[in-house]
Formats: sequence, structure tokens, C-alpha cells
Amino acid sequence: MSDVRFSPSAQLANLLDDSMSLEEVQKAVGKFVDFSPKQISSFLSQLSKLGRPLAAWNAVRSFEKLRVSLNQIHQNILLASLGRSHHWSLALHLLGPGSDAVAVSSVMEAVATCRWQLAVELFNSAQRKKITPDVVMVSSLIKACDAGRNWHGAVHLLELMPVWQLRSNQITYTNILSACSSCGQWPSALSLLSGMPRATVPPNVHSATAALCAYEMSGQWRGAMELLRRLGDFDVYPNTATYNAVIKVCSVAVQWQVAIGLYDEMCTAKQDHVWPNALTLTSLLSCIGNSQEWQQACALVAAQSKGHLHPITWNSFVNALSLGWQWESALDALFAPRGPRGPRGFGALMDSTGFHSVIRAADAVSHWQLAIGLLGEMQSNRVPPCLLCCSSAMRACRKEWKVALELLDSLPFSRLAADAQSCTALLTACGQAVAWEVALDLATEIPECMNSISCSALCSTFSAAGMWHLTFQLLDEMLDSKLHSFSESKYDHLVQAGSSLDVFKHSVLVLFLQDFCADPEPFVFIDSHAGRGLYALDGGRKNFQRGIQLLQQCTVDPLPSRPSSPLAQYLRAAARTGPGHYPGSAALAASWLRPQDRAMLFEISRAMSTELAQNIAGLQSGASVQDARCPPLRHRSRPPGHEKENKDL
Repeated sequence: MSDVRFSPSAQLANLLDDSMSLEEVQKAVGKFVDFSPKQISSFLSQLSKLGRPLAAWNAVRSFEKLRVSLNQIHQNILLASLGRSHHWSLALHLLGPGSDAVAVSSVMEAVATCRWQLAVELFNSAQRKKITPDVVMVSSLIKACDAGRNWHGAVHLLELMPVWQLRSNQITYTNILSACSSCGQWPSALSLLSGMPRATVPPNVHSATAALCAYEMSGQWRGAMELLRRLGDFDVYPNTATYNAVIKVCSVAVQWQVAIGLYDEMCTAKQDHVWPNALTLTSLLSCIGNSQEWQQACALVAAQSKGHLHPITWNSFVNALSLGWQWESALDALFAPRGPRGPRGFGALMDSTGFHSVIRAADAVSHWQLAIGLLGEMQSNRVPPCLLCCSSAMRACRKEWKVALELLDSLPFSRLAADAQSCTALLTACGQAVAWEVALDLATEIPECMNSISCSALCSTFSAAGMWHLTFQLLDEMLDSKLHSFSESKYDHLVQAGSSLDVFKHSVLVLFLQDFCADPEPFVFIDSHAGRGLYALDGGRKNFQRGIQLLQQCTVDPLPSRPSSPLAQYLRAAARTGPGHYPGSAALAASWLRPQDRAMLFEISRAMSTELAQNIAGLQSGASVQDARCPPLRHRSRPPGHEKENKDL
């Protein structure tokens, strides 16, 4: 029997690689046009094993040009090779109307994680063509559900597999558990893992690790620890990846002591399959950093051999120092020699992550000179510019808006484009300096970078400068373009009107109003959630009976002795609204405002803002309503009189 390594198919496979052009491949293939279908299959399989999918693609095209007959098996081998190497566009091009389940599965596997919607479309198309799914196709669809964060769909596919006469396996369960983990669905993940033995699918270390990852999003470290200790019940023995998953859960939950205990447990085990690796140290340092226990981070790094620390691990150490407000130590660590590789050890592998950690620490202490200097050091060390670093440096310049503006102008020279984060940083700096003209020019020049956060920063700048008309104009534009984070709550204050909570809150409000009115200087009353302003105490709601009604019916009346007390004033204001009604904060304020004072009342609900304007207008108070209206397309009550110098409510 001849050695396959010296067969013609193997010889041709060894001649080709992915860097060759179609003409070069065609020239090499032309010498083997007498290949049988079996030899072509062997040749394509050899290329797939060698990891040369593009060479296989060009070889198939060459065979077609040379009129060599190819069959579905050849196509499936090529599709599988393209799928494993994520050349999904080529695989999709090769997929034809007569493709079978194996071909569709190969393409779905290629697009499952990067183009999950396309994988779903391919599966639905296969269903319409009456192609019976196989295990690979279903597993690819489960991966697509994971990428699309549709854990319900992944679990549902497990239920449908018996309908398609398919048997689930460990890979199927691991993929479904991964989908649950991506959405933080640890109860479902635990239930699936516990149900695997009943489905005669024994759990393995991969499925167990996937289940443990489900605890990360919610930081359920106790549940993760309990499952880790129970893995022996499933005849599963944890490895390094399993421990790393639990340490990451502890990082989210800021349980650094538990994480260190797990690390010590891994070290004392003295077994290769549970020995700490770079990811272990990185996750542990991240956990310690989130806890601001920078001393522990120093002790952990000191116990390691610096020459063996991965650059990502070292960056995590720098970040831990920065989070602990140790920017000077973080700066030293960023530029410290890290081992025997090159003149600076791992310094030759410096990236923007470590720089960003120190720049962020400089931002926390408003050390803008350090932040700008670090950007220069990035250029000196040939670290590619990073928009995140520039945005953090601009935030550090919040008291030096001119420096922040120069930094924004320099972004195109670094081949970076301003984004919403950098724009927000500069707008915040302008707000600190009350430079509203510069902020307005910036928002006008780069409107594509404005999001709800940027607009909020611009609103703050206008407000700090007293430019209320610009603030309201910006709010109008945000509402029109739906560029806002406002949300209309289903809560209605009718349920709490006149309750004991209202009595306490409004008594304190009256105390403040009395104090403000004692000063002849004008003031502005702002209510961001004004509601209706006036509430009817009926409709079966009884909270007011333990509040305003109980206070009004009090038999011991201390009020005549102190008619000017806040409580007495509050009760008089409540009585002026008439029987069966209770005044909200807006109505109470209206009865205190003087001609020189103003009120700004906001309410996002269209119906409530209309009632608010009517109720305030109907109050018999010293204030008058000049411009309390709610335009039909606005979801808030426009603060009155902002267009002109009107001091009335």
C-alpha cells in the first residue's frame, strides 16, 4: 500500500498555498487533470488539513476551467474548509440551489458568529426547500442565537431536535449554555447542566465552564462557587478555564478575597490542567483593581517573574494602580522594564490599554498636563493613537477648554475622527468654563457626533451660562429627532397625592419657600417632574387618609400659636385648593411666588402637561399665567415666558 504522503494528491496539495494567484494554481493543477473524483476529494481534504482554504478555492475554480468534473462531495469539502476559516463570503458564493444539508451546514457554520442573521435566513431557506436539518446545522443555528443574544431560541432548538430525529450531544449543550451565558441566564444554564445526565449526555468540563460563565453578568459569585464545588457530582473535574470563569464572576462582584483564594487553590493543586495562566492573573488583577486594593495587586505582581508576565496582564496591573488613585505608581509601572526581551522588556509591546489607564487616572485628579504628556509618549513609543485615550485626555482638560479644543482639532492628523465620546468631553470642558459660544459652534460643526449624552452636556453648558432659550430650543430639537433618553413613566402621582410622604415633602418645601421669600432677591423654582399640579382626592385611593386628612382632622391644634410656621402655611395652602383636592409641588410654589420670581415646570407626559397648564392657570394665587402651554407635538410643558423678559409664572 502506497504512502499517502507521496500520492499525487498530496504532492499537489503541498505545492499550493493561499498566497498563490488563480493563474499560478491553475498552472499547477493543469498537470493533474486526470485525477479521479476520489483523488480530487483526497486532494481537497489535504488542503483543508493544511489550513489552506484559499488554495482549495482557487483549485476548484481551476478544475472547473479545465472542465474537470466535480461533484457535491467536492463542494462540501471546500465549504467545510471555508467555513472553518471564516471565509463566509466565498462559502456563500459557492452555495447553490441544489446544495444539500452538509453544504448548508458548512456555510451556516461560517456565518454563525459574524453574520448571525444570515445564518438564520439560510436555515429558514433550507426549511422551505424541505432540507432535513442535521446536527451541524442545528449547532450552527444555536451559535447564531448566541451571537444574536437569543437564548430562548437556542433552548427552543434543543426541544425541536427530537422532532427532526436528531440526538443532542455535548457540543450542542455547550453551545446552548454559551447562549445562556451571553445573556446572563444562569438559572436556565444551571437547569440545562443538571438535565444533561437525564438526557444521557454526560456533562464535560467545557459545558460546565459555559454554565459558570452565565453567573458573570449578574455577579452571582456565591452561585458560581457552589456550582464549582458541585462539579464532582457530574464527574467533571475543573481545569484552568473553569477557575478563570469563577474568578471573572468574582471580579464583577468585587470579591477580591474569594478570587485570591481560588488563585491560591490553583497554585497549591500543582496540576498542569489547573495551573494559573496569563488569563488567570489578568482576571485576578482586574478583580483586585475593581476593589481598589492596589496594595494586593503590587504583592501579586511582586510574587511573579516579571519576564513571564504577558503584556495584557501588565496592563491590568497598571489599571489596578490607576483605579486605586495611584497614578504616580501607575506611571512608573507603565514605563518599567518588564523582562529580558529587548531594551525595555515588554515595553516593545506597549499598547494603548496601559496608556489609557494612566490617562484616566490623570483625568480623575484633573492632571491635564500629565494626560497631554502621555499622548506625546504614545507617539514616541510608536503606540498607535487611540480615540479612547484622546477622549479621556480631553476630559482631564475640563478646566482648560482651549487645550481640549486644540486636542480635538488635532485628531484628523492622527487619522482619528471625532466621535460622540470626544465631543462630549469637549462640551463638558466648555460647560466648566461657561464657554457656551464654543460649545454651540462645536455642536453645529459636527452634528453627526451628537448623541443624547452630548446633548445633555450641551444643555448643561447653556444652563450654566443662563442661556435658557438655547436650552429649550435644544430640548425641542432632541424631542423632534428622538435623540434623547427621556422616558415616560407609567407612574401617576395620584396614588400618592396627599399621603404621609407628600405631607412631609411639601412641609419641607414650604420651609424652603419661606426662606427664599424672606430675601428680596428673585429666585427660580424648577420642577423637573411637575405632574398635574393639582390632584382630586377620590377614586378609591386612600393614601391621603393617613396623610393630609389625618393632619387636618387633628384634635390638638397647635397652629394658632404659630400661624407663620411652615406646617401652618402648608395647611393653609392645601385648604385654598378647595375640598377634595390636593396641591402638588407646582401648585404650592405658585402660591408663594412674587412678581420678581419665576417658575419652570417640566412634564414629559402630553396629557399631564395639558392638565398642569390648566390647573396652574385656575389657581387663585398672586401669580399669573402668561405662557403656560403644551404644543401638540411636544411631550413636556414649556416653561412659560422664556421668549421674553416676563417675570410672571
